[in-house]
Amino acid sequence: MNDRVLQSFLRTRNGYSPDAVIADPALNAQFLSACRESGATETDFALNKGCARHYLARREYTPGTVPGAPRSLPGASLDRLARRR
Repeated sequence: MNDRVLQSFLRTRNGYSPDAVIADPALNAQFLSACRESGATETDFALNKGCARHYLARREYTPGTVPGAPRSLPGASLDRLARRR
């Protein structure tokens, strides 16, 4: 699972960190779809957990310092998240 999750994340991240990919519904749907296309059969929860764990375990990570990652979600994503409440 780990290689599939990592490769799916790297293909769909659009420069965002794992937590942003998991939190943004559109990015997360793309990530989960890429995982399924690569043959992953785990639950969405397990794939998202694997995304964060595997990616962060492979690099020294301090929250907010993923190189090249935007510090916030795009405005449209924030609007979608705000409407869900």
